Amino acid sequence: MIQLQASDTLGFHFERLQRESATGDVDEALTTNNICKNRFNKYVPFNRTRVRLEDSDGSDGYINASFIQSCRADIKFIATQSPLEDTVADFWLMVWQQKVHVIAALDHYDDSMEWRPYWPRSKTKSVYCPPIQVKLIRRLRAEFFISRDLELSDGESKRDVRQIQLTKWTDDSSFRPSDFVGFLHKVRQCLPEGPSNVIAHCR
Repeated sequence: MIQLQASDTLGFHFERLQRESATGDVDEALTTNNICKNRFNKYVPFNRTRVRLEDSDGSDGYINASFIQSCRADIKFIATQSPLEDTVADFWLMVWQQKVHVIAALDHYDDSMEWRPYWPRSKTKSVYCPPIQVKLIRRLRAEFFISRDLELSDGESKRDVRQIQLTKWTDDSSFRPSDFVGFLHKVRQCLPEGPSNVIAHCR
């Protein structure tokens, strides 16, 4: 029988995570100019890991979003909040600047709801957040997710982005862990070969 070393056990890694819990300064997220860009002020990015928008009209380029270290060198993850009405333009600018391929949306929003989402709800109505225009090319609804093929343009070039929205989430009584596993598989299937960038957000 092979005897596992302590460093090979799950318990060891969980203990290490507890010892090395993330800490850092968050004052940049709580400045007078930036605090209104947070949905919840207790969930803000660390200064050292936050995404910084380029060419943001002389501001510090703040958006409530963080780079997340991945165990795979070829995938870059960004965790963010579902954008507020006043930060939709910043969200799409981040998608464009970070060359995002897939948006994983943990959000039970349905297109029949009254509030306005950050994505285009129909092929005839695009979302325009200068300089980025977002068009809906295709929408596919499955049992527990909606897939949207989006086309982004800055007026000079175009780029395709896939949004996968998990329509059942933890506040839904019908939510099943297997739905989440299937959602993760769908996200992985949408990643291109080679380096890829993923944004994940919840409401």
